[in-house]
Parts: sequence; structure tokens; C-alpha cells
Amino acid sequence: MNPNYQVRLGKWLSEGWTMLRQEWAAWTGISALTFIPAGFVYIMIQMLIGRSLQIGPNESLTDYFLRSMESSFAVNMLTQFAMVFIIAFFMGGAFRAAFRQIQGESISVSDAFSGVDIYVSVLVAMLSVSLFSMIGSMLCLFPGLIAQGLLYYVVPMVVRENLPPLEALKKSFETTKSDWVMYTVLWIVTQVLAFLGILLCGIGIFITAPLIVTTTAAAYRDCFEIKTEEPISRVDALYSKSCIRCGASIDVRASFCDKCGASQV
Repeated sequence: MNPNYQVRLGKWLSEGWTMLRQEWAAWTGISALTFIPAGFVYIMIQMLIGRSLQIGPNESLTDYFLRSMESSFAVNMLTQFAMVFIIAFFMGGAFRAAFRQIQGESISVSDAFSGVDIYVSVLVAMLSVSLFSMIGSMLCLFPGLIAQGLLYYVVPMVVRENLPPLEALKKSFETTKSDWVMYTVLWIVTQVLAFLGILLCGIGIFITAPLIVTTTAAAYRDCFEIKTEEPISRVDALYSKSCIRCGASIDVRASFCDKCGASQV
């Protein structure tokens, strides 16, 4: 872990957006592969459960309301966990694509299938995060959001470091606990920005949703993969900047990184 890293919401969101913009076709394809089947499962569950929520001939409105509330909670739990099984299949590949892009490599839609070998680990990790978030949300909304912030690095740790899910949970918690407010805010902002695509007739989510992965990958790189012996001085900060892909220190006026060759525009 980089001992001198700082939580930089603006920097990570900016880099995540730049990554998305540079490889928009690949990311849109990966996103479509992920969310189309997940959306289909969501619709099917809602349709099947919806039929059972019709008011009975001798049922009062109060009883129907209470039954609907209980069923809605169960449906939301079932739907969320069912969708995780599908999304996890592509999430490993999505993060591997993001890390490849950070290293200056090109990516393609086929990268979505590159995480098949770690599917079980990613699935367990995502189910664990969802479970902790759900338990927190049952107590109050904010504990659920905080849980997402504290466990921000679980999935990329499983993908990048091949950590067992339990160890990834512990390591993410230890990493983020001192900055839990900032990581919670980062998670919320990323989710909101990513799902703004729904406003574009729904299909816009395929373009914006990958921001979740690209931003997280940029944050992970700064936190765990950039090694610095001592903090950057204020003078150095005026004349240098970090490459948007590999994180190397380059001249502030540079249009390309002299380490990986990535464009900085």
C-alpha cells in the first residue's frame, strides 16, 4: 500500500471518466453484456411476484398493504441477490479490463469474459458486500451506505491480488476505515453519476455505468500500486502531474506519458 496516498475524489472521478471516454465502445459493450441479462432477470422476478400481490376477494386494504410491504422486502432481497449472480460473472473481466487500460493496453468487449476463472471468488465477495450493506440498511439507510464505503476495494482486491473474499473484506476495511466518510461519499457520487444514464431513455446506463469500475480502478492504483518514498513537495506539484493511466509523474505540460505513452488529453 502506498503510505502517502490521499483520497482524491475529483481526481479519481476525472480519471474514471477519461478512461470511459477513451474506450467508450468497449465499455459500452461490456456494460450491455452485464446489464441486459441482469435487467431481464429483474423484470421476470417482478412479473412473477407481481401476480401474487393481487388483492384477494375477501382481503381488506390494510391486510393487502401489510402483505405487499412484506412481499416487497422479500422481492427486493431476492432480486438483488439474483442480479449479483449475473453481474459477478462479468465484473471480474470488467476490472481486469480497467487495470489493463490503466497500464496503457487497449481493451475490447471480449474482456468481459476474462474473469471467468475468478467468478466464484468475485461472486462471494459481491454477495458479502451486498449482505453487509443490506444489514446496515435494515438498521438505517446510512449504515448501509457506510458499509459500501468501507468495503470499496473488496472486488478489485479479489481481482487484482487474487485474495480470498474474507481477506479482501478485512483488508478493504483496514484501508478505508480512517477515511470512511470520503469513501462513502465517493461511492454515493459514483453511483449517482453512473446511473444518470437511465434518464437517457434507459439505454444511457450502458454508457455511464462503467464509471463505477473505472473510478474504482483508478483509486485502487493510487492506493496500492503507486510507490513513493516521500510525499510530493508543493514545488514538484506545481510542475508535475500523474499520468491518467499508469500514474507516473510527468511534466505538467506533457500531452503524452513518457513511461506508457498514454495521451493526457
